[in-house]
Amino acid sequence: MSASPEIQLTLYVTGRSQRSQTAISRAKELASSYSCKMEIIDVLEEGRRAQQDDIITTPTLIKASPPPVKRFIGDLTSLKAVRNALALPKPPART
Repeated sequence: MSASPEIQLTLYVTGRSQRSQTAISRAKELASSYSCKMEIIDVLEEGRRAQQDDIITTPTLIKASPPPVKRFIGDLTSLKAVRNALALPKPPART
């Protein structure tokens, strides 16, 4: 049985606003349910990186792998909606 490809997420936020903090919290919750890698990028500190990845608004969550690349833009309140938009499988059951 082969292992599933590792999920890699990148979250783009702007500063330390309440909206950014909420997005970070929800993205971390999502990442922990899959034990995946997640990177958080503040566009105020890494504007060039945001420009390279065509980030036009925040928060934006990108699933870079496994392919295809998918994006979720906006409020991360509904993790079900985020999972659907990023084409993530149902999270594994916790033991």
